[in-house]
Amino acid sequence: MKSGEYNSTHYHTSIGSDMGLSSVLMLKRPDWYGVEASREEKPANGWLEFSGGDQSPLSISQTRVDAQVGEFYMYFHILYYILYILSIVQMK
Repeated sequence: MKSGEYNSTHYHTSIGSDMGLSSVLMLKRPDWYGVEASREEKPANGWLEFSGGDQSPLSISQTRVDAQVGEFYMYFHILYYILYILSIVQMK
């Protein structure tokens, strides 16, 4: 990941279990995430996106949340996710 790029889609592995969990806890947020790199009418900067890959007609294969301080997300480690946080953001 280079300065000014988003954190890419990824998942975590578990050596000891096929049923591992991952989590995200929003501890702190900057006041501004920088210039919107995607679509200004549908901002992504600072958002957390989960993608399960399920294409079933009645399933939700992808969701994006504007995670706020204090929110905690727990999910199976094989679920893909993206953190739309630019690496140039400095926390104060």
